[in-house]
Amino acid sequence: MPAAPSSDPFLGSVRAMLSATPWDLMSAWHALLGPAYSFSLFSRPCVSLACPSLLRGVLHTQHSLFQKDVSFTYAPFLPLLGRGLVTAEGREWRRQRTKMSRALRIEVLEGIPGITLRAAQRLFSLLDERAAGGGTTDLSEAFRHLALQVVSEAILSLPPGEADRTFATMYLPIVEEGNRRVWNPLRAYAVALPFWWRHRADVRRLDRYIDSLISARLRTPAASWPADVLSKVLSNFVDSPASRRQVRDEVKTFILAGHETSAAMLAWAAHELVKGGGALEALREEAGRVWPGSSCATWTEEQLPSRTEELCDLTYSEACLKEALRLFSVVPTVTRTATKTTEIDGHTFPKGTTVMVGIQAVHSDPAHWPEPKAYRPERFLPGAPEIKPYTFIPFIDGPRNCLGQYLALLESKMVLSLLFKEFDVTPVAGMGGEKHPYMVPVVPKHGIVVRARRRVQAA
Repeated sequence: MPAAPSSDPFLGSVRAMLSATPWDLMSAWHALLGPAYSFSLFSRPCVSLACPSLLRGVLHTQHSLFQKDVSFTYAPFLPLLGRGLVTAEGREWRRQRTKMSRALRIEVLEGIPGITLRAAQRLFSLLDERAAGGGTTDLSEAFRHLALQVVSEAILSLPPGEADRTFATMYLPIVEEGNRRVWNPLRAYAVALPFWWRHRADVRRLDRYIDSLISARLRTPAASWPADVLSKVLSNFVDSPASRRQVRDEVKTFILAGHETSAAMLAWAAHELVKGGGALEALREEAGRVWPGSSCATWTEEQLPSRTEELCDLTYSEACLKEALRLFSVVPTVTRTATKTTEIDGHTFPKGTTVMVGIQAVHSDPAHWPEPKAYRPERFLPGAPEIKPYTFIPFIDGPRNCLGQYLALLESKMVLSLLFKEFDVTPVAGMGGEKHPYMVPVVPKHGIVVRARRRVQAA
Protein backbone atom coordinates (compact mmCIF):
# COMPACT_ATOMS: atom_id res chain seq x y z
CA MET A 1 0.00 0.00 0.00
CA PRO A 2 1.59 3.35 -0.98
CA ALA A 3 2.32 5.91 1.72
CA ALA A 4 1.24 9.56 1.75
CA PRO A 5 3.89 12.28 2.03
CA SER A 6 5.17 12.83 5.58
CA SER A 7 7.98 14.98 6.93
CA ASP A 8 7.78 14.41 10.69
CA PRO A 9 8.27 11.06 12.47
CA PHE A 10 5.93 12.03 15.33
CA LEU A 11 3.34 14.30 13.72
CA GLY A 12 3.27 12.32 10.49
CA SER A 13 0.90 13.99 8.02
CA VAL A 14 -0.60 16.41 10.56
CA ARG A 15 1.29 19.47 9.29
CA ALA A 16 0.32 18.78 5.69
CA MET A 17 -3.34 18.47 6.66
CA LEU A 18 -3.27 21.66 8.69
CA SER A 19 -1.78 23.54 5.73
CA ALA A 20 -4.86 22.84 3.57
CA THR A 21 -8.42 21.55 3.87
CA PRO A 22 -7.71 18.00 5.13
CA TRP A 23 -10.54 16.34 3.22
CA ASP A 24 -9.48 17.93 -0.07
CA LEU A 25 -5.87 16.91 0.56
CA MET A 26 -6.85 13.32 1.34
CA SER A 27 -8.92 13.17 -1.88
CA ALA A 28 -5.95 14.57 -3.83
CA TRP A 29 -3.72 11.87 -2.34
CA HIS A 30 -6.21 9.25 -3.51
CA ALA A 31 -6.03 10.67 -7.04
CA LEU A 32 -2.23 10.43 -6.84
CA LEU A 33 -1.74 7.19 -4.89
CA GLY A 34 -4.82 5.13 -5.72
CA PRO A 35 -7.82 3.79 -3.80
CA ALA A 36 -5.85 2.92 -0.65
CA TYR A 37 -2.84 4.51 1.01
CA SER A 38 -1.20 4.67 4.42
CA PHE A 39 -0.15 7.63 6.54
CA SER A 40 0.26 8.49 10.22
CA LEU A 41 -1.20 11.03 12.63
CA PHE A 42 0.70 11.63 15.88
CA SER A 43 2.58 8.32 15.29
CA ARG A 44 -0.75 6.50 14.91
CA PRO A 45 -0.87 4.21 11.81
CA CYS A 46 -3.75 5.10 9.49
CA VAL A 47 -5.05 4.11 6.08
CA SER A 48 -7.53 5.90 3.85
CA LEU A 49 -9.85 3.91 1.61
CA ALA A 50 -11.87 5.00 -1.43
CA CYS A 51 -12.31 1.65 -3.17
CA PRO A 52 -15.86 0.19 -3.17
CA SER A 53 -14.71 -3.40 -2.56
CA LEU A 54 -12.54 -2.36 0.40
CA LEU A 55 -15.31 -0.15 1.77
CA ARG A 56 -17.75 -3.05 1.52
CA GLY A 57 -15.38 -5.17 3.60
CA VAL A 58 -14.89 -2.54 6.31
CA LEU A 59 -18.51 -1.39 6.48
CA HIS A 60 -20.36 -4.62 5.80
CA THR A 61 -18.87 -8.07 5.30
CA GLN A 62 -16.25 -7.71 8.08
CA HIS A 63 -17.74 -4.77 9.96
CA SER A 64 -17.48 -6.54 13.33
CA LEU A 65 -13.67 -6.42 13.00
CA PHE A 66 -13.65 -2.65 12.45
CA GLN A 67 -15.07 -0.78 15.43
CA LYS A 68 -15.72 2.92 15.95
CA ASP A 69 -12.49 4.73 16.78
CA VAL A 70 -13.68 5.98 20.16
CA SER A 71 -10.23 6.46 21.69
CA PHE A 72 -8.88 8.80 18.99
CA THR A 73 -10.98 10.46 16.29
CA TYR A 74 -14.33 10.18 18.10
CA ALA A 75 -12.86 11.14 21.47
CA PRO A 76 -13.41 14.94 21.11
CA PHE A 77 -17.13 14.31 20.52
CA LEU A 78 -17.78 11.82 23.33
CA PRO A 79 -19.33 14.58 25.52
CA LEU A 80 -22.13 14.64 22.92
CA LEU A 81 -22.17 11.00 21.79
CA GLY A 82 -21.43 9.21 25.07
CA ARG A 83 -22.30 5.53 24.72
CA GLY A 84 -25.24 6.17 22.44
CA LEU A 85 -26.05 4.36 19.22
CA VAL A 86 -23.14 5.93 17.28
CA THR A 87 -20.37 4.72 19.59
CA ALA A 88 -21.87 1.52 21.06
CA GLU A 89 -20.44 -1.81 19.94
CA GLY A 90 -21.30 -5.50 19.98
CA ARG A 91 -24.32 -6.74 21.91
CA GLU A 92 -25.10 -3.30 23.35
CA TRP A 93 -25.14 -1.77 19.85
CA ARG A 94 -27.46 -4.50 18.53
CA ARG A 95 -29.84 -3.97 21.45
CA GLN A 96 -29.97 -0.20 20.93
CA ARG A 97 -30.26 -0.54 17.15
CA THR A 98 -33.16 -2.97 17.39
CA LYS A 99 -35.00 -0.75 19.84
CA MET A 100 -34.65 2.41 17.76
CA SER A 101 -35.02 1.16 14.19
CA ARG A 102 -38.81 0.85 14.11
CA ALA A 103 -39.38 4.13 15.95
CA LEU A 104 -37.16 6.14 13.62
CA ARG A 105 -38.20 4.45 10.40
CA ILE A 106 -41.96 4.17 10.77
CA GLU A 107 -43.74 5.55 13.81
CA VAL A 108 -41.94 8.88 14.25
CA LEU A 109 -41.86 9.45 10.48
CA GLU A 110 -45.65 9.68 10.44
CA GLY A 111 -45.46 12.95 12.36
CA ILE A 112 -42.52 14.48 10.47
CA PRO A 113 -44.53 16.10 7.61
CA GLY A 114 -46.68 18.08 10.06
CA ILE A 115 -43.69 19.08 12.20
CA THR A 116 -41.78 20.12 9.09
CA LEU A 117 -44.73 22.13 7.73
CA ARG A 118 -44.92 24.18 10.92
CA ALA A 119 -41.15 24.76 10.87
CA ALA A 120 -41.29 25.83 7.20
CA GLN A 121 -44.14 28.23 7.97
CA ARG A 122 -42.03 29.87 10.67
CA LEU A 123 -39.05 30.14 8.32
CA PHE A 124 -41.15 31.62 5.52
CA SER A 125 -42.69 34.14 7.91
CA LEU A 126 -39.14 35.22 8.81
CA LEU A 127 -38.25 35.54 5.11
CA ASP A 128 -41.35 37.69 4.53
CA GLU A 129 -40.38 39.91 7.46
CA ARG A 130 -36.82 40.32 6.19
CA ALA A 131 -38.04 41.01 2.65
CA ALA A 132 -40.41 43.72 3.88
CA GLY A 133 -37.49 45.47 5.55
CA GLY A 134 -35.12 44.98 2.60
CA GLY A 135 -32.91 42.69 4.66
CA THR A 136 -31.03 39.49 3.94
CA THR A 137 -31.11 36.00 5.48
CA ASP A 138 -28.31 33.55 6.14
CA LEU A 139 -29.97 30.37 4.90
CA SER A 140 -27.36 28.11 6.47
CA GLU A 141 -28.19 29.50 9.92
CA ALA A 142 -31.93 29.50 9.19
CA PHE A 143 -31.78 25.86 8.11
CA ARG A 144 -29.85 24.97 11.24
CA HIS A 145 -32.61 26.42 13.43
CA LEU A 146 -35.30 24.75 11.34
CA ALA A 147 -33.65 21.33 11.51
CA LEU A 148 -33.06 21.72 15.23
CA GLN A 149 -36.72 22.63 15.78
CA VAL A 150 -37.89 19.61 13.79
CA VAL A 151 -35.66 17.09 15.50
CA SER A 152 -36.32 18.57 18.97
CA GLU A 153 -40.08 18.21 18.48
CA ALA A 154 -39.77 14.72 16.98
CA ILE A 155 -37.49 13.47 19.76
CA LEU A 156 -38.62 15.44 22.81
CA SER A 157 -41.87 17.22 21.83
CA LEU A 158 -40.17 20.55 22.55
CA PRO A 159 -41.84 23.71 21.22
CA PRO A 160 -39.69 25.67 18.74
CA GLY A 161 -39.00 28.57 21.08
CA GLU A 162 -37.55 26.30 23.72
CA ALA A 163 -35.43 24.46 21.16
CA ASP A 164 -33.97 27.78 20.02
CA ARG A 165 -33.36 28.99 23.57
CA THR A 166 -31.70 25.78 24.73
CA PHE A 167 -30.19 23.45 22.15
CA ALA A 168 -29.36 26.19 19.66
CA THR A 169 -27.05 27.79 22.23
CA MET A 170 -25.91 24.65 24.07
CA TYR A 171 -24.71 22.46 21.21
CA LEU A 172 -22.64 24.81 19.08
CA PRO A 173 -19.89 25.65 21.64
CA ILE A 174 -19.42 21.94 22.41
CA VAL A 175 -19.27 20.99 18.72
CA GLU A 176 -16.80 23.79 17.96
CA GLU A 177 -14.47 22.73 20.79
CA GLY A 178 -14.70 19.12 19.60
CA ASN A 179 -13.64 20.19 16.12
CA ARG A 180 -10.67 22.10 17.53
CA ARG A 181 -9.57 19.04 19.54
CA VAL A 182 -9.60 16.86 16.42
CA TRP A 183 -6.69 18.87 15.06
CA ASN A 184 -5.12 19.86 18.37
CA PRO A 185 -5.59 16.95 20.82
CA LEU A 186 -3.54 18.77 23.46
CA ARG A 187 -6.55 21.04 24.07
CA ALA A 188 -8.16 18.12 25.94
CA TYR A 189 -5.43 18.37 28.60
CA ALA A 190 -5.09 22.16 28.92
CA VAL A 191 -6.71 22.31 32.35
CA ALA A 192 -4.89 25.54 33.20
CA LEU A 193 -6.61 27.47 30.40
CA PRO A 194 -10.08 29.06 30.59
CA PHE A 195 -11.48 27.37 27.47
CA TRP A 196 -11.04 23.92 29.07
CA TRP A 197 -13.26 24.92 31.99
CA ARG A 198 -15.80 26.62 29.71
CA HIS A 199 -16.10 23.41 27.71
CA ARG A 200 -16.55 21.37 30.86
CA ALA A 201 -19.27 23.78 32.06
CA ASP A 202 -21.01 23.68 28.66
CA VAL A 203 -21.17 19.88 28.75
CA ARG A 204 -22.52 19.88 32.32
CA ARG A 205 -25.15 22.45 31.39
CA LEU A 206 -26.36 20.34 28.47
CA ASP A 207 -26.40 17.16 30.58
CA ARG A 208 -28.38 18.84 33.36
CA TYR A 209 -30.93 20.15 30.89
CA ILE A 210 -31.52 16.77 29.25
CA ASP A 211 -31.62 15.07 32.67
CA SER A 212 -34.39 17.49 33.65
CA LEU A 213 -36.40 16.59 30.54
CA ILE A 214 -36.05 12.87 31.27
CA SER A 215 -37.04 13.34 34.91
CA ALA A 216 -40.07 15.42 33.97
CA ARG A 217 -41.22 12.71 31.54
CA LEU A 218 -40.79 9.95 34.12
CA ARG A 219 -42.83 11.89 36.67
CA THR A 220 -45.90 11.76 34.41
CA PRO A 221 -48.01 8.64 33.75
CA ALA A 222 -46.79 6.70 30.72
CA ALA A 223 -50.28 6.76 29.25
CA SER A 224 -49.99 10.54 28.80
CA TRP A 225 -46.57 10.51 27.14
CA PRO A 226 -46.40 12.04 23.65
CA ALA A 227 -45.57 9.80 20.69
CA ASP A 228 -41.96 10.93 20.32
CA VAL A 229 -38.57 9.24 20.34
CA LEU A 230 -37.99 9.81 24.06
CA SER A 231 -41.16 7.92 24.88
CA LYS A 232 -39.95 5.02 22.70
CA VAL A 233 -36.57 4.99 24.47
CA LEU A 234 -38.26 5.04 27.88
CA SER A 235 -40.60 2.14 27.10
CA ASN A 236 -39.84 -0.77 29.44
CA PHE A 237 -37.44 1.55 31.25
CA VAL A 238 -35.87 0.33 34.50
CA ASP A 239 -34.81 3.42 36.44
CA SER A 240 -31.19 3.61 37.60
CA PRO A 241 -28.36 6.15 37.29
CA ALA A 242 -26.78 4.06 34.52
CA SER A 243 -30.08 3.80 32.63
CA ARG A 244 -30.64 7.55 32.84
CA ARG A 245 -27.13 8.22 31.52
CA GLN A 246 -27.81 5.84 28.64
CA VAL A 247 -31.05 7.63 27.74
CA ARG A 248 -29.30 11.00 27.99
CA ASP A 249 -26.57 9.80 25.62
CA GLU A 250 -29.19 8.58 23.13
CA VAL A 251 -30.99 11.94 23.21
CA LYS A 252 -27.75 13.90 22.74
CA THR A 253 -26.78 11.66 19.82
CA PHE A 254 -30.15 12.03 18.11
CA ILE A 255 -30.22 15.81 18.51
CA LEU A 256 -26.67 16.23 17.18
CA ALA A 257 -26.96 13.80 14.26
CA GLY A 258 -30.53 14.81 13.51
CA HIS A 259 -29.94 18.47 12.80
CA GLU A 260 -26.33 19.12 11.76
CA THR A 261 -26.36 16.98 8.61
CA SER A 262 -29.87 18.06 7.55
CA ALA A 263 -28.98 21.74 7.89
CA ALA A 264 -25.71 21.41 5.95
CA MET A 265 -27.38 19.32 3.23
CA LEU A 266 -30.11 21.93 2.77
CA ALA A 267 -27.59 24.77 2.73
CA TRP A 268 -25.42 23.21 0.04
CA ALA A 269 -28.42 22.27 -2.13
CA ALA A 270 -29.69 25.84 -1.83
CA HIS A 271 -26.21 27.14 -2.65
CA GLU A 272 -26.39 25.33 -6.00
CA LEU A 273 -30.04 26.06 -6.76
CA VAL A 274 -29.78 29.83 -6.23
CA LYS A 275 -27.52 29.89 -9.26
CA GLY A 276 -30.64 29.25 -11.35
CA GLY A 277 -30.62 27.14 -14.49
CA GLY A 278 -32.16 23.80 -15.31
CA ALA A 279 -31.98 22.30 -11.81
CA LEU A 280 -34.06 25.12 -10.32
CA GLU A 281 -36.59 24.96 -13.15
CA ALA A 282 -36.98 21.19 -12.74
CA LEU A 283 -37.40 21.54 -8.98
CA ARG A 284 -40.12 24.14 -9.37
CA GLU A 285 -41.93 22.12 -12.02
CA GLU A 286 -42.06 19.15 -9.65
CA ALA A 287 -43.14 21.34 -6.72
CA GLY A 288 -46.01 22.72 -8.79
CA ARG A 289 -47.28 19.18 -9.39
CA VAL A 290 -46.97 17.93 -5.81
CA TRP A 291 -48.08 20.90 -3.68
CA PRO A 292 -51.44 22.72 -3.72
CA GLY A 293 -51.49 26.01 -5.64
CA SER A 294 -51.64 28.43 -2.72
CA SER A 295 -48.95 29.37 -0.25
CA CYS A 296 -48.33 26.93 2.58
CA ALA A 297 -48.75 29.80 5.08
CA THR A 298 -52.35 28.78 5.85
CA TRP A 299 -52.10 25.01 5.42
CA THR A 300 -52.90 22.62 8.22
CA GLU A 301 -51.35 19.21 8.70
CA GLU A 302 -54.50 17.61 7.28
CA GLN A 303 -54.00 19.46 3.98
CA LEU A 304 -50.55 17.99 3.41
CA PRO A 305 -50.03 15.42 0.67
CA SER A 306 -49.68 11.82 1.86
CA ARG A 307 -46.20 10.89 3.10
CA THR A 308 -46.38 7.45 1.50
CA GLU A 309 -47.84 8.63 -1.81
CA GLU A 310 -47.57 12.25 -3.03
CA LEU A 311 -44.50 13.16 -0.96
CA CYS A 312 -42.73 10.18 -2.50
CA ASP A 313 -43.14 12.04 -5.82
CA LEU A 314 -40.62 14.67 -4.68
CA THR A 315 -37.97 12.66 -6.52
CA TYR A 316 -36.18 15.64 -8.07
CA SER A 317 -36.08 17.49 -4.75
CA GLU A 318 -34.54 14.41 -3.14
CA ALA A 319 -32.11 14.11 -6.05
CA CYS A 320 -31.02 17.72 -5.47
CA LEU A 321 -30.24 16.88 -1.85
CA LYS A 322 -28.39 13.67 -2.67
CA GLU A 323 -26.28 15.42 -5.29
CA ALA A 324 -25.41 18.08 -2.69
CA LEU A 325 -24.35 15.28 -0.33
CA ARG A 326 -22.20 13.79 -3.08
CA LEU A 327 -20.64 17.03 -4.30
CA PHE A 328 -19.90 18.53 -0.87
CA SER A 329 -19.73 15.35 1.27
CA VAL A 330 -21.28 16.88 4.37
CA VAL A 331 -19.41 14.26 6.42
CA PRO A 332 -16.16 13.83 4.43
CA THR A 333 -14.80 10.82 6.33
CA VAL A 334 -15.62 8.43 9.15
CA THR A 335 -13.16 6.23 11.00
CA ARG A 336 -12.89 2.68 12.24
CA THR A 337 -10.20 0.78 14.18
CA ALA A 338 -9.11 -2.73 13.21
CA THR A 339 -9.64 -4.92 16.29
CA LYS A 340 -7.47 -7.70 14.86
CA THR A 341 -5.17 -8.07 11.88
CA THR A 342 -7.50 -8.44 8.89
CA GLU A 343 -7.09 -8.92 5.15
CA ILE A 344 -9.49 -7.56 2.52
CA ASP A 345 -8.85 -7.95 -1.22
CA GLY A 346 -5.14 -8.54 -0.69
CA HIS A 347 -4.68 -5.56 1.66
CA THR A 348 -3.62 -6.27 5.24
CA PHE A 349 -4.84 -4.05 8.08
CA PRO A 350 -2.79 -4.67 11.24
CA LYS A 351 -4.57 -4.66 14.57
CA GLY A 352 -4.93 -1.09 15.88
CA THR A 353 -4.85 0.57 12.44
CA THR A 354 -7.14 3.57 12.09
CA VAL A 355 -9.14 3.09 8.90
CA MET A 356 -10.54 6.26 7.33
CA VAL A 357 -13.50 5.75 5.04
CA GLY A 358 -12.88 8.30 2.29
CA ILE A 359 -16.44 9.41 1.67
CA GLN A 360 -15.42 12.61 -0.12
CA ALA A 361 -12.78 10.76 -2.14
CA VAL A 362 -15.16 8.08 -3.43
CA HIS A 363 -17.86 10.72 -4.09
CA SER A 364 -15.46 12.70 -6.28
CA ASP A 365 -13.88 9.80 -8.15
CA PRO A 366 -14.41 10.29 -11.92
CA ALA A 367 -14.34 6.52 -12.36
CA HIS A 368 -17.71 6.42 -10.60
CA TRP A 369 -19.03 9.93 -11.21
CA PRO A 370 -18.49 11.52 -14.65
CA GLU A 371 -17.75 15.25 -14.29
CA PRO A 372 -17.55 14.87 -10.50
CA LYS A 373 -17.34 18.62 -9.83
CA ALA A 374 -20.60 19.32 -11.69
CA TYR A 375 -23.90 19.59 -9.82
CA ARG A 376 -26.21 17.20 -11.68
CA PRO A 377 -29.22 15.96 -9.66
CA GLU A 378 -30.22 13.82 -12.65
CA ARG A 379 -27.65 11.25 -11.49
CA PHE A 380 -30.15 10.18 -8.81
CA LEU A 381 -33.37 10.07 -10.84
CA PRO A 382 -35.13 6.87 -11.88
CA GLY A 383 -33.75 5.75 -15.22
CA ALA A 384 -30.27 7.18 -14.61
CA PRO A 385 -27.26 4.82 -14.82
CA GLU A 386 -27.20 2.54 -11.79
CA ILE A 387 -25.13 3.83 -8.88
CA LYS A 388 -22.60 1.18 -7.94
CA PRO A 389 -22.68 -0.08 -4.34
CA TYR A 390 -20.37 1.76 -1.94
CA THR A 391 -19.78 4.67 -4.31
CA PHE A 392 -22.47 6.87 -2.63
CA ILE A 393 -22.25 6.55 1.14
CA PRO A 394 -23.27 9.82 2.82
CA PHE A 395 -25.24 7.87 5.41
CA ILE A 396 -22.83 4.88 5.42
CA ASP A 397 -23.83 1.52 3.99
CA GLY A 398 -23.96 -1.77 5.81
CA PRO A 399 -25.38 -2.74 9.20
CA ARG A 400 -24.35 0.57 10.81
CA ASN A 401 -26.01 2.85 8.29
CA CYS A 402 -27.68 5.98 9.65
CA LEU A 403 -31.16 5.31 11.02
CA GLY A 404 -32.03 8.99 10.76
CA GLN A 405 -31.52 9.22 6.98
CA TYR A 406 -35.22 8.68 6.27
CA LEU A 407 -36.21 11.50 8.60
CA ALA A 408 -33.52 13.83 7.22
CA LEU A 409 -34.43 13.30 3.57
CA LEU A 410 -38.19 13.57 4.16
CA GLU A 411 -37.85 16.79 6.14
CA SER A 412 -35.28 18.33 3.82
CA LYS A 413 -37.00 17.62 0.51
CA MET A 414 -40.21 19.17 1.83
CA VAL A 415 -38.41 22.35 2.91
CA LEU A 416 -36.33 22.65 -0.26
CA SER A 417 -39.30 22.12 -2.57
CA LEU A 418 -41.59 24.55 -0.74
CA LEU A 419 -38.89 27.22 -0.40
CA PHE A 420 -38.13 27.48 -4.10
CA LYS A 421 -41.79 27.07 -5.06
CA GLU A 422 -42.80 30.08 -3.00
CA PHE A 423 -39.72 32.34 -3.08
CA ASP A 424 -37.30 33.90 -5.50
CA VAL A 425 -33.95 33.51 -3.75
CA THR A 426 -31.05 35.73 -4.83
CA PRO A 427 -27.55 35.32 -3.38
CA VAL A 428 -25.80 38.36 -1.97
CA ALA A 429 -22.67 39.06 -4.02
CA GLY A 430 -19.43 37.85 -2.46
CA MET A 431 -21.06 35.77 0.27
CA GLY A 432 -21.41 32.06 0.93
CA GLY A 433 -20.28 28.82 -0.58
CA GLU A 434 -16.82 28.30 0.93
CA LYS A 435 -16.28 25.05 2.80
CA HIS A 436 -15.12 25.36 6.39
CA PRO A 437 -11.79 23.48 6.44
CA TYR A 438 -12.01 21.87 9.87
CA MET A 439 -15.69 21.49 10.69
CA VAL A 440 -17.17 18.00 11.04
CA PRO A 441 -19.58 17.80 9.36
CA VAL A 442 -18.46 20.24 6.68
CA VAL A 443 -20.63 23.36 6.69
CA PRO A 444 -20.65 26.60 4.71
CA LYS A 445 -17.99 28.76 6.36
CA HIS A 446 -19.47 32.16 5.56
CA GLY A 447 -23.12 31.16 5.24
CA ILE A 448 -25.51 31.22 2.30
CA VAL A 449 -26.66 34.85 2.51
CA VAL A 450 -29.62 35.65 0.28
CA ARG A 451 -32.51 37.97 -0.40
CA ALA A 452 -35.79 36.08 -0.62
CA ARG A 453 -39.07 37.46 -1.97
CA ARG A 454 -42.44 35.80 -2.50
CA ARG A 455 -43.26 34.35 -5.88
CA VAL A 456 -46.91 33.75 -4.92
CA GLN A 457 -49.33 35.55 -2.63
CA ALA A 458 -50.41 33.91 0.58
CA ALA A 459 -53.96 32.60 0.46
